[in-house]
Amino acid sequence: MHRVPLSPAEYSSWSVHFAATGVHPTKSIFHPKKPTKVSRQQPLNPTRQDPLRCRQSPPKNTAKMPREIGDIKQFIEIARRKDASSARIKKSTKNSQIKFKVRCQRHLYTLVLKDSDKAEKLKQSLPPQLQIKDVPKKNPKGKSSA
Repeated sequence: MHRVPLSPAEYSSWSVHFAATGVHPTKSIFHPKKPTKVSRQQPLNPTRQDPLRCRQSPPKNTAKMPREIGDIKQFIEIARRKDASSARIKKSTKNSQIKFKVRCQRHLYTLVLKDSDKAEKLKQSLPPQLQIKDVPKKNPKGKSSA
C-alpha cells in the first residue's frame, strides 16, 4: 500500500469530509467504509507511567513486615535466633495486655499476653544478649506535652 500525500486543496476537501463523516482522510483512502481506530499513544517508559500495561515490582521496604506469634515456646525460639537484635516490652493498662516485640532481620515478631505472671516469666527467659527495652506510655495521665 502506497499512500500519496494530499495537496492542500484535496486536504481541505478531506477536512470537510472528515468533519462531516468522522473518517480520517489519510487512514481511510483505501478503506472508506472502515472506521479508523483511535490508538492511544504509548508511554515512553511503560513501567512507570502505565500501571495497567506492565506489572510493577513491590517497594523494597516491604521486607520488614510484622508477624504475630500465638505460642510462647515458638516466641522464645525466635528470640534466641542469631538474627534477633532487640526486644521491646509494651504494657497496656487499658486492656491489661502486655506485648513482646522481637526485631529480627526480616520480620518484627509480636506476642500478646494478658497474664502478667506469664509475662514476667517470659521476660526472665529472654536471652541476655538481646537488648530489652521497656516502652513507656507516650503521654502519661496528668502530664501535658508542650
